[in-house]
Amino acid sequence: MRETIVTSRQGFGATPVNAVLPVMWILAGIAAGWGILNFTPVKVLAVALGSVCIALAAWKIEAALYVVGFFLVVLQEGDTTHGTVFSFLESLNRPNIPSLLEVLFAVLAVAFLVRHFTVPDKRYSFQDMKLPLALFFGLLFIALINGTIDGTDFIARKEDFKKFIFPVLMFVCAVNILDTRGKIIRLLKIMFWVMLAKTYLADFYYLRGMGFPYENSNVVFMESGDQTLLVTILVAGIALLAERKLWWKSYLFMLWGLAPMLFALIFSYRRNAMWGTLFSFCLLWFLSQRDTKVRLLKNFLAASLSALLILSVAPATGSISTADFLINRLTSVVDRDQSSNVAHMNEWKVTLEDTMQRPLFGLGLGSMHSPVPDFEVINQQTVHNALLMLWMKMGAFALLLFLWCLYRYCRLGVTEALRRRDPLLTGLFATVGLWMIAMNVGPSWFYYRETCLMAFVMAAVSRLAILGRQPQTASPEKCRKGTQYDAAQRKVR
Repeated sequence: MRETIVTSRQGFGATPVNAVLPVMWILAGIAAGWGILNFTPVKVLAVALGSVCIALAAWKIEAALYVVGFFLVVLQEGDTTHGTVFSFLESLNRPNIPSLLEVLFAVLAVAFLVRHFTVPDKRYSFQDMKLPLALFFGLLFIALINGTIDGTDFIARKEDFKKFIFPVLMFVCAVNILDTRGKIIRLLKIMFWVMLAKTYLADFYYLRGMGFPYENSNVVFMESGDQTLLVTILVAGIALLAERKLWWKSYLFMLWGLAPMLFALIFSYRRNAMWGTLFSFCLLWFLSQRDTKVRLLKNFLAASLSALLILSVAPATGSISTADFLINRLTSVVDRDQSSNVAHMNEWKVTLEDTMQRPLFGLGLGSMHSPVPDFEVINQQTVHNALLMLWMKMGAFALLLFLWCLYRYCRLGVTEALRRRDPLLTGLFATVGLWMIAMNVGPSWFYYRETCLMAFVMAAVSRLAILGRQPQTASPEKCRKGTQYDAAQRKVR
């Protein structure tokens, strides 16, 4: 009996989705026509790109995910220097309307759910995620009810809802849609080249004195999402270079891309990103095979020498005269009297005291912690500790669920990295070293670009692990030749 191979396009014509799509297109056309006449240019752009994403999702859903990955890298959420390209990208986010990235996320999630319930494709399934997802959405609903009963601000509830649900949707969509190694690599390539262009542009602006404003100076990148992507590319890139499985052209392109990203990482002065890079490299070395560890040390030494060379051009940047500032910045994490450290510890203290009033289900979406002593300017709707923020907003059960999922992911990544030689899986998973620092000292949930990038990496590692456990199957052509050979043998007999 010959097995039927189902692809993302096969079986599409005989399903209910074929009747739904024309209706969706008619409604989208009416909305687009009305929008062009009444919306601002930014809203028209959002409607146009949303329509394109719907078309891509109907034709080939992985293409819609590539669009989301593209804008996940491009768009900005922080203040930028006026007159730069980044200030234009920031202007695409307007108050009172969903951002472009939010629209694309929503379209992708809806398209995936429509396919899951209408297209008979076994790849588009939730696998063993049904129970964790049911628990998460139940706890999210309870947190929403608690926030509504307490009379929290509607906008604050909406922002919390969005920032907790987007990473979950990103993981569910990515782990199912990116069902082959080729699709994962294709999306990684798109994000690499886009980030490379963005990094070169950011380095140029920084050297011209037009970097992102941060405290009393300028930096190359300010957003934690950009830092997360920089560290991910650096660690995964060095893991690939250490295995020496790249073509010489790819090898040169990789080196050409990593150098400006290393410059951007150093001159962004973000302590959690730099320490996270070091911890990620240590984890990468621990998980690598014995012969690879020597090459990793060589690559790490080469990167260190490159960093020293980059620091030697510090006076030319006009930002710092020597590397003393960077060294003081790194070592300040253990200084209990440093202002930001004091502010964070005071914030953790008041947040914990507030959370203990309702520890099981939290204070609800949109809730705020008490003012921080001596630092009243700190945003009371967020916490510089992702675990504590999750506990405050959604309660202890949600925190335990998150820690359990993180434990399962870490166990899967360590097991697969030690069991087989896959530099892409090992390099991507090693960035969990950055996550452990970022989530403990930063408000990761507040920056959903950061958490969605983490969710994408988690999905890619999980899918690579699943693919590595599956037995190798022959191609349809080989199967057809094998069947013909067997038939010929039976005739001979």
